[in-house]
Amino acid sequence: MNQDIKYYGLINQGATCYLNSILQVLFMTREFREAVKRCPKENGDINVQLNVLFEDLKRNTAESTKVTEKLGIEVYEQQDAGHYLEKILSLVSDEASQIFRGELIHRTICGECRSHTEDDVPFLFLSLPLMVSKNGNFSVDDGIQEFLKDAEFCGEDQLYCDHCEDNRDTTVKYKLQHHPEILILLLKRFEYNYNHMSYSKDSRPVDVCYTINLPENQTYEMYAMVDHFGTLRGGHYTATIKPEEEESWYEFNDSSVTLLGNQMFQGKFEKSRSAHLLFYRKQSIGLQNEGQDEEEGQRDLAANHNLIVELDQRPERTCWYQNNYVVISLPSSTGFCEASICTVICNGVANGVTQLKNRIFSWF
Repeated sequence: MNQDIKYYGLINQGATCYLNSILQVLFMTREFREAVKRCPKENGDINVQLNVLFEDLKRNTAESTKVTEKLGIEVYEQQDAGHYLEKILSLVSDEASQIFRGELIHRTICGECRSHTEDDVPFLFLSLPLMVSKNGNFSVDDGIQEFLKDAEFCGEDQLYCDHCEDNRDTTVKYKLQHHPEILILLLKRFEYNYNHMSYSKDSRPVDVCYTINLPENQTYEMYAMVDHFGTLRGGHYTATIKPEEEESWYEFNDSSVTLLGNQMFQGKFEKSRSAHLLFYRKQSIGLQNEGQDEEEGQRDLAANHNLIVELDQRPERTCWYQNNYVVISLPSSTGFCEASICTVICNGVANGVTQLKNRIFSWF
């Protein structure tokens, strides 16, 4: 291995490139690696095997034999990386899997009586079907918008309404309720062809975006990608990863690790026929609004006095400054505590004042 390379690879046991690629991404995901390390050793199972493997990867090229045994993998058989990523995340500790876990609200609305039902739908990744876009270039953004857009079920596709006790035209809506710390997107390259009774690979080019924006103004930045090259049965998986504290990208190809430098994502996106799994890290709201914070902070701080005066006029509510904090005292009748006085303290900077206003007026 080149002496300039700081990272080590994984030995291919025989068509285990799909497993090696996702293990490298999980190892390079600091939050996951640390969560696995904190898992009590007496829990056993895959957490211990992953921790041992991750410790080996810090020092030298490693083998994933214990992990394949724990997962019941038959070597020399090509498998889907997405399937085994989901399997690993379903077996690790709750703390480790929670990093990738998001939640959708699935809402169905009857077109006749307008009654609706809501279900919470947890997910470990969003599966995006490839489709024909308007300009001919399918992008990850297109896939996300398609995934979250309203779906109409009419005619023969009507859904049953419990209130009407009959099939009705129905609108189905998806809303992101909880944004995961690490967002995984799976591009559905492999589809079952009912005409040929077999799976086939879709190798159309996709504009893989370096930065994506989700509802609620949440920004994610890509740090890893798993590619699949070749055919469905004779293909090969690799991982391309940008370490958290670096600007350079590395290619992890089984036991080989190659520095790519800044060749990846020099623009807003990369066109790829091989991208299969995409990993994005949630960006801090503070970092997103860095250019606006100071100006907004001054406006909100100037409004603090007006906020306090307004609250002071409400009976049995008092508030004051204390060491640059805004302190609000509420009576126990609010129902938020059993003590005689419930005190809410919020930092007097821009974000604090905004949160404070939202919380106060929801209570009063």
